Amino acid sequence: MTEQSVQRGTDRKGWARGLEPAIVWQEFAALAAVPRRSKQEERVRTHVLDRLRSLGLVATTDQAGNVIADVPASSEAPTVILQAHLDMVCEADAGTATDPAIDGVFPVVAGGWVQAPGTTLGADDGIGVAVALAIAAEAMSSPTGEERPLRPPLQLLFTVDEEEDFSGAAGVDPRLLTGRILLNLDSEQEDEVIIGSAGGSRVHLRIPTDSGPAPVDLEPTVLRVSGLEGGHSGQQIDDNLTNALKALGYVLALTADELGASATTHLRIVDVSGGGADNAIPREARAVLLVDAQGRAALERVAADVQERVRAWRAGADDGALIEVAATHDQPPKQAMSPDTARAIVDLIVALPSGVLSMDERLSGIVRTSTNLGVAYIDDDEAVLVSAPRSSRQADLDAMHARYSSFARLGGGQAIVSAEYPAWQPDFHNALLDEVRAAHLAVHGREPHVTAVHAGLEAGEIAAHLPGLLAVSIGPTVEGAHSPKERVNVASVGRFYDVVRLTLARLAEPNDRISF
Repeated sequence: MTEQSVQRGTDRKGWARGLEPAIVWQEFAALAAVPRRSKQEERVRTHVLDRLRSLGLVATTDQAGNVIADVPASSEAPTVILQAHLDMVCEADAGTATDPAIDGVFPVVAGGWVQAPGTTLGADDGIGVAVALAIAAEAMSSPTGEERPLRPPLQLLFTVDEEEDFSGAAGVDPRLLTGRILLNLDSEQEDEVIIGSAGGSRVHLRIPTDSGPAPVDLEPTVLRVSGLEGGHSGQQIDDNLTNALKALGYVLALTADELGASATTHLRIVDVSGGGADNAIPREARAVLLVDAQGRAALERVAADVQERVRAWRAGADDGALIEVAATHDQPPKQAMSPDTARAIVDLIVALPSGVLSMDERLSGIVRTSTNLGVAYIDDDEAVLVSAPRSSRQADLDAMHARYSSFARLGGGQAIVSAEYPAWQPDFHNALLDEVRAAHLAVHGREPHVTAVHAGLEAGEIAAHLPGLLAVSIGPTVEGAHSPKERVNVASVGRFYDVVRLTLARLAEPNDRISF
């Protein structure tokens, strides 16, 4: 569906009517209609700037592309930063008629949840942006005088590129930020208050490929992996979800082993690709192959066996996994990878680590170090394999980078490390935590679970630029982030909004609990 066809005659906000708090859901509905892929935030930035200016606020854009706006106070209190990121992961199931990177998303409400059928929803972190805008709208429309509720000075900070490389948070100009208290609105469990997160990076293995004329006596065939659950490569890395690229690699490697010494006579590899984002567990992958009858028979046997194993790997997840061997109607390829190149790439896909590597001995049930093989593609004369290692300990990340360099050398290529971001170390004596905990108790009637998360949060990157920053992260309940199964619980959004409002009211009160 094209951008033009989406905009004609379509009510992009109607789905949110009747949801409460309406002030939040109408902000999110407007945001959902705007494409906002990482590194392509121009339209959503314009949308947010226009919205802030319509509220009578002065908004600026810093050199990194972040949006910053000051909201006046109704009390003499320290400034509080409300921070959320503008971009989203744009994933879609094969055959879906819309592309969130072009069309935005089309949410529906069902069973107390909001989701966008066939695509990611962008509740990560669109709900955080919507809540911050709703707080600003409420502030600017509040009555003056005695009836005006207490509210501290606010700075709204909307960052870019969080899902790609944290360059927005890394590029925040500290001279523009007057606050030293930060509420990050990007968590995904309403019962949790997050006070720490993992650091991480992106690693691109670039492996030279040799190609030659494609054998004319072999038939073009596609090996396709689809129907997998997918998910967030940090939050869900310990859910034992199958990685489509790894499944593809297993089928190719096992087929070559079954064919034995004559494998290259019966099967040749033309292309390998899969994954849509390095911070998402891949749901789909494919290889373009050339096979004869013997090669096809072996491939089909192995594909069926691996499919059965994947479906049995974890009950209730990946039950719909498909590993298919199908003819292709594309033009026959003129080139095929050399046998040595093809074997090296397949071996790397199989051998590269992907999953949990160690657990945190300080925080029960929290992953300390992991990595995810998220994307693979052929770029001219190189195979590119992209991984996203994470750890709460820098020494582990350094060791992972060394391992990737070794893997790259074994394949005759190089490992390029980029987009590094620091871990946010937990501080259980954080004075802001006490205020958020009290607000959570008042709204929920019970204490929150205070913990760290095995995902990157921008609070750690921002804290590196603002010494003495007090920060916590909170949010509604979001499931399946970074996959088309992403959904947000409607009722949790209202409670999340109430916790933010009550926290701000507590911070606006004269007190000596937080001082600078």
